[in-house]
Amino acid sequence: MAVRQAEIVTALYDYAGADQAQGLPLAAGCVVVVLERLDAGWCRGEFNSRQGWFPASYVQAAQTHGWVAFITEEDRVYFQSPTGASSWTVPEGGFQPVQGVTSNERIDRRDSSTSHSSLTGMARRSPSTATIKTHPNPGVTGRQNKTTAISCLTYPDTEAEIADQQTLAGSSYSYVDHFWSDKGEQSGLDVMVAKNTRGKAAIKEMCDFMKERATIEDKYAKSLAALARTQYGDCEEGTLREAWKEVRSGVQSASASHASLATKLLNDIERPMTQYLETNKKSTKKHEEKISSDRKTVRKEFESVEKSRMAYDKVDARKDRRRYQQAVEDLKQQIDRYNSSQYKWVEDMIASAGDLEQYEDDRHKFVSDILMDYTKMLHTLSSEQDNFALNQERIIGTCDVDADQRSWVIANETGRVRPVDMK
Repeated sequence: MAVRQAEIVTALYDYAGADQAQGLPLAAGCVVVVLERLDAGWCRGEFNSRQGWFPASYVQAAQTHGWVAFITEEDRVYFQSPTGASSWTVPEGGFQPVQGVTSNERIDRRDSSTSHSSLTGMARRSPSTATIKTHPNPGVTGRQNKTTAISCLTYPDTEAEIADQQTLAGSSYSYVDHFWSDKGEQSGLDVMVAKNTRGKAAIKEMCDFMKERATIEDKYAKSLAALARTQYGDCEEGTLREAWKEVRSGVQSASASHASLATKLLNDIERPMTQYLETNKKSTKKHEEKISSDRKTVRKEFESVEKSRMAYDKVDARKDRRRYQQAVEDLKQQIDRYNSSQYKWVEDMIASAGDLEQYEDDRHKFVSDILMDYTKMLHTLSSEQDNFALNQERIIGTCDVDADQRSWVIANETGRVRPVDMK
């Protein structure tokens, strides 16, 4: 490999390098030579005669005043001044301007295929391979972006990154913004599906309640009808007889009202509930199958990433560069596959959350409408009962003890002449 020019950068922050098997510790302000850049947001560089990896977002292009760095075939670094003088180490006192050399001349002497602006763009770019477990990711220069793996899913690891996430729905409590993590043994989808299942169970129990209430009303109606047909009180006479007939008629009317209520409970309440349950019997199955398949794929790809990372960590770049380059490429490709699988899971979760939320909204309206219909039925029954009672009150109010006595005496008198003493 021929001699090639390298990028010179300055560290913005301290970096311990503890999260990488081949991490390169940096001190803020130190000068680092970049030997290699990855689209995943990592750089391999040299500092203090030591080589290793560090986050691209931790450094920025250095002011070199025309000094350039080169990498030899032996992977050694040397520096060249604007006048052509060379040094194996960073010049004492840093990269100072050289008198008599203009800025344009310094730029012309750089034999680099990569411009400063393109390098800066690489450092700031956020590719799909940014979500790497517990590793800082490229982002806005000067910011440390990390992800943490939980149940094979990667989440932002800093408050700033979490704050950057925008809500997906306008509602503050929309399903799509609140069920992305697992809760104990349940996934976010499991929690939403459990809500769906409890809702259907509640409707089933309400349905059974209405059916039982209809059975009770039907039995009660039949009992009232049988009672109204009896001859109880037929021996009553006068205005009281008319009042009693009205009471018995009220019982017959009440029987009809309760029979009507029983029919309505079955036709207008229980039957629609049964049809609703039948229609929505499999409302969550497709979502459960799809998300379960997605999670299995994500878990599989995550395990593959871990295997690729272990293989990458075992390779020494200095001893076997070809194998090292292959390990890097394999890791990048596997991370891309993992991110693609997780992205599909995210898309399907958004769709499933939206459907389950809509189902709950529809179920809520359906149940509230059904309960309102039920209440109106009871109000109708109560109104009918009130009308019966009012009519009975009117009839009973016409009872006249004097008139009844007069009528009875006239109809049943045995004589008006009273006995007298014997003479």
